[in-house]
Formats: sequence, C-alpha cells, structure tokens
Amino acid sequence: MADKLKDIVKSPVTYTISCNGTEIPGEYNVESIVVLKEVNKIASAFIQVADGGYADSSEFSISDSGDFNPGSEIEISAGYASEEEIIFKGIVMRHGLRIVRGRFSLEIECKDVAVKASVGRKNKIFEAKPDSDIISEVLGEYSDLTVNVAATSYEHPELLQNYISDWDFVIQRADVNGLILLNSDSEIEIKKPEAGSPVLDISPDGDLKSFDAYLDAKNVLNAVKGVSWDMDNQEVVEASSNPPNANEFGSISSDDLASVVGLEEYLLSTTANTPMEVLTEWASAQHSKSEWSKVRGKIVIQGYNAIKPGDTVNLEDFSEQFNGFVFISSVEHIIEEGDFVTELGLGLSPNWYADEKPNFYAPPASGLIPPVNGLYVGVVEQIHEDENGQYRIKVKMPTLQSETLSLWARMTSLYATAEAGIFFYPEVGDEVIVGFLNQDAQNPVVLGSVHNKINIPPEEPAEENFIKKITTKEKLQISFDEENKAIVIETPEGNMVTMNDTDGIISIADMNDNLFELSADGVKVESAGDIIMNAQGNIELSAQGDISVGATGDIGVEGMNIENKGTAAFKAEGANCEVNGSAQTVIKGGMVMIN
Repeated sequence: MADKLKDIVKSPVTYTISCNGTEIPGEYNVESIVVLKEVNKIASAFIQVADGGYADSSEFSISDSGDFNPGSEIEISAGYASEEEIIFKGIVMRHGLRIVRGRFSLEIECKDVAVKASVGRKNKIFEAKPDSDIISEVLGEYSDLTVNVAATSYEHPELLQNYISDWDFVIQRADVNGLILLNSDSEIEIKKPEAGSPVLDISPDGDLKSFDAYLDAKNVLNAVKGVSWDMDNQEVVEASSNPPNANEFGSISSDDLASVVGLEEYLLSTTANTPMEVLTEWASAQHSKSEWSKVRGKIVIQGYNAIKPGDTVNLEDFSEQFNGFVFISSVEHIIEEGDFVTELGLGLSPNWYADEKPNFYAPPASGLIPPVNGLYVGVVEQIHEDENGQYRIKVKMPTLQSETLSLWARMTSLYATAEAGIFFYPEVGDEVIVGFLNQDAQNPVVLGSVHNKINIPPEEPAEENFIKKITTKEKLQISFDEENKAIVIETPEGNMVTMNDTDGIISIADMNDNLFELSADGVKVESAGDIIMNAQGNIELSAQGDISVGATGDIGVEGMNIENKGTAAFKAEGANCEVNGSAQTVIKGGMVMIN
C-alpha cells in the first residue's frame, strides 16, 4: 500500500553521515546535503560543512581530518526522529574549500561507485552476443557494482565499442533497446520504463510545496517506422514499432495527444545494413520515449526517503489531466537549515541519450587541432618528388581562399601492396576530392578524381551503359563493350587487340594493315609486307587436311638435307623440270618410266 505524504512524520529532521564506516562527529556543522539520482545518470551527493571559521581563520580541522578526502566511502541516511533510510552510498570525488558569506565552507562532491565506468574512452569488439550480455560484460569489470539487466534477444555477430566510455556505451546500447538505466547505492538496474504500484500518494492537501507539471503533445507519436537497406536482397526494408508499455496517466490518452500534431508515422532512417529485429527495437525504443514523455515536470514535497528513480507515485485530487500513476525519473533530496524536501522529476525525455549527453562523441580530430569537416575540392599541383617518400601528391585547396595553401595528400587506390598494385595517378590540373583522416587537417587523403565540363570523360554516358573504358592522356585505351561482350586494347595510331565473344574472334591488327585473327574458321594471317618466321629450334607444320603453298613468284626451299615423301604418290611438275646432284643422283622404283 502506498504511503500518504500527509501521514509521514515531519519533525524533527534527522540525518547521519558516515565516512569509511564511521559516523562523523556531531560537532561537524553540516550546512547542507543534496542527493541527486536520475535516470541514465550517476547518483551523486553534495555536502557542505562549515570549516575554518571566518575568512581570516587558519584552522581547518575538518578538511585536515581526512574524513572527506577523495576516495573516502560515504553513506548518508535521512528521515525523521531518527527513523532514517539510506539515501546515498558512494565515494568522495572532489574536496573543495571556499568562502561563502564571509565564512569558509568545505564542499564535498560524492559519486556512486558507478562513476568508475564513466572515466576513459575505450575500444572493444564483442562477438555473437546480445546487448544485455554485452552490457553485463562491460559493467562486470567493476566489482563494486551489482548489476541487473533485462534480457534482449538479438545476437550481434560483431559490435564495436568505439572510443567511448563504458558508461556512455552501456546507456547507448540500453537506449536503442528501449531500456533505461537506474543507479542507486552501488546498484545498476536496466529495464523498460513502466508505471508499477505507487510507493506514495500525493494530493494538494498534503505537504506539497511546489507543483509544475505539463502535458506535451508535440513529442507524442502515433507510430514509428524504421527504414534501412537490406544488403542481401538489395532493397529497402521497413519495420514498425511495437506498442510500448502504456502510460495511462491523466484523462487524455496518448492517441488523442498524438492526433494534435497528426503525424501518421515518425520516421527513423539509416543507410546501414540493419537487421529487421534491430530495426524493430530501434523504432520501438523511439515509440517508448514518446509514450513516457507525454507528462513532464517537477514536484517538490516534504522530504521522503523511500523513493528513487523508476518508482511510481499516485497523483490524486488534482485536475483530471493530472491524476493517476506517474513515472518518477529523478529524485533530489535537499536537507538544509533543519528542513528536508524532496524534488521529484516526472516522465522521461523524448530524446536519445547520445543527443543530450555532452561530449558523448569523441571530439573531432581527437581535439588535437581544429577539425576539418566534410569533403573538399582540390586541384592537383604535383604528383612526384614527395620528400617523405609516402607517394603523396600535392593538392591546392581553392575553396580555402589562399593562393599559397597546398597540401601533400596520400592517394587511395583499388589495390596497393608491396611492389605491386594499380598505378594510376591523376594529371596536374585535375579536380580531385579530398577527405581528412579523423577530420585532422594534417592527414589529407585524395579519395578520387572527378570529371567536369572542362575535363570531360572519354565516352559520353549512354542509357544502356554498355561501354566501360580506361583511357590515358595520350589515348591509350582499354574498352569493354558489354553489348558485344568485347574487349579492345588500342593505341592512338591504330594498333589494336580485340577479343569479341559475339563475333567469336580474337584479332591483332596494327597500323600497317597487318592482321592476325583467330575465329571459328581458323587462323588467318595477313601481312602488308613480308612474313618472316625464325626459330632457334624446329618448325613443324601439320594438318589433318591439305597443306597448300602458293606464290606468284618463286618458291625456294633450302636445307642441309631435304626429304619429300608421299605415302601414296609423289608428283613434281613444271614446264621445265631438272634434277641435279653434284655428287650422285639416284632414281629408284619398282618400275622406272622415263618418257
């Protein structure tokens, strides 16, 4: 059963502060205590203690005692008439001393031990794990924490924690799954927001000190759609949000509030290859934020020590729009001058954690130098003699409006390896696109060259897009004809190699009208002049059919020994026929017929 605020004992206010397990001495003049706990934030406490007297004092016994030195364990309890509950446990992070209204005050800032997860950016890869397991693994490195994480289903093949603190990484992963993080007294709970059983009833006739709440229709959504690119099927995919846990606060429904703006579907879009399950969770998380942001505000009540973020309170006897169970997103306890009040934050922010958290993303250029954002147009000035031996090219940056500003930039390539690769450098005067590694102006990279109205391409683009071509400045070309399934290599003077699947030929032709052609009909050799064949070894000619040798002039055959043999017949014929042997002439046959 929920407590009634008006029934809680109001006086006297009592509190206890313990340092390293020991209650601080009663003579310590504690001026104020502030404890703040909020969704997706590290619980903190601020203690102000009078120390050292007036400004001319030289004694600071409390500061010198070491009780509040950084690293000291702090526990704060508060309540009424010594009936107290722990409202904070943590460690001292900051120990300060300053003059307030002419007197010295010791100012102590404390944080929950979860603060250890917020320091330092890290890189890590997780494989074959759902987000809930990843979160548990990350926070499991902090032995002082007790962690409870609601299960998520999608198993990431790979997930990169990229130069971000463990704390921010964990909340970001929770955020896109529609989960919130609650931190209190060395414990972390990660779950979906919901209005559970109320821990407290609040009405106008109770000890209500301040009330500032509002319904906001702007961020209440009817539905959310996630859109991404399906790499496997090469198509756009869409996922709709699942209905969130209902926020039934007030008399105006979420549907009615969403109809005020009337947006049928809120769009989330990414060009990444995002699995459908992840896309659905992302859209559902946005819808959940919308649902739990419809009522926002602050309520200040008499101090109540039994409430924390994630709890629910029941507002009753207010206007119809502000009656019902409301989700508490923040709790701030303030003890000062004998009074104890609690400020309750209502509802959740409609924004993503990454959008609201300062310094969530790593600073551009890692903060080393002023960053360079986006891509730039460059003009090539020089491609040789890189003094650093990095094979860079010198590029002028005309849009930076400096006649003398040129950068040496590395060149990207389709393939670059040791003593091999694709070697294509742009020409001096070419327009190129320049990017910068890590947005660092000291690390420019030429991403590629672009054509323009002055530097036109070697071929006019056609709708069918059959022709692909590589052409050098001196018109050395390799052409790819998709329509005829042909590759042509040619020089500007007409030397050409052609491989054509449509015609079924491979040919070599030169500028002198010589031709060597392979086709279904055989091999054809045409020469505009002589054909000279020379071999260091043998030359053999053979055919399954006939071999014909003909000439309009003479045919001469010369060798150390010449042997002509016909397996069936041998015939030599001419207007004149002469057989001559300088040593011996032999004519043999089964029958020799002369004339």
